[in-house]
Amino acid sequence: MPIPIERFDEEPCVGVPWISLEGWMKHLVAKQEINTLFGSLGPEQARSALRQYWTLLRPLEPDLKIWDMFDAGEADPEFTIPMSAHLDEGRGASAC
Repeated sequence: MPIPIERFDEEPCVGVPWISLEGWMKHLVAKQEINTLFGSLGPEQARSALRQYWTLLRPLEPDLKIWDMFDAGEADPEFTIPMSAHLDEGRGASAC
């Protein structure tokens, strides 16, 4: 399964390729390569690191919607991978 490459369909970037975070993550899961995100950590260590991450983040970011999902059993902190993207809106359209 190749990583799906999207293409912009609006001017001035029509046809410019991009990879969505969702598509990339689905690719890693489908190829059973999700552990590449955790470097040399094994599965148990990765789950422990994720649990610790969410435990330490909760008091710092108490208003995130993910806490309700964790509390309701709709998501598991040991299997929830945090993602962040640094986007530079000043480069997108001008780079096309």
